[in-house]
Amino acid sequence: ENGALVYCSVRKEEDIERVLTSHRTLREAVEAVEGLRIAEPGDIIPVVMDVTDADSVARTAEFVRSDLASRDGFLIGLVNNAGAGHLFPLEHTAQEEFMQLLHVNVVGAMVVTQAFLARGLLHRLPVKDAPDAKSRVIFMGSLAGVTVPPFMGAYSASKYALDATASAFRLELSNKNIT
Repeated sequence: ENGALVYCSVRKEEDIERVLTSHRTLREAVEAVEGLRIAEPGDIIPVVMDVTDADSVARTAEFVRSDLASRDGFLIGLVNNAGAGHLFPLEHTAQEEFMQLLHVNVVGAMVVTQAFLARGLLHRLPVKDAPDAKSRVIFMGSLAGVTVPPFMGAYSASKYALDATASAFRLELSNKNIT
């Protein structure tokens, strides 16, 4: 009854059905556990967004802002989950491949977070019973951001950089009640 509305971004239009099918499968599994609730299918709104395209990110953030306003809703969190992998010796990794990996795994997360902040979507939550409630920004890291497995140098570099980006946002946004 107090479920959340989820805006789920996908890179391509054809990924929308896969996401909704995965959700239905997860929902069936969760329903078998007493007391657990998962979002209804109508509570998931897929949106097509390419984190490497600033215009795509801006359009998505504006859509979320407008949709939430029409529902008199608010955003409780942002999960930066986009990512690309790379398993190849760093010695033989082309500069273009390395730059693309950084663009998806680091720059994309920064641009998405900036776009949602710029539209006032992340702020102190209007929760009367919890005056200290905070919005959350989550960056999906990796153990490869703590250690460097063989042939994963480029990927690890991107995850180390993502960890630093997340730490910087956490420090810079702490005075705005965003964690």
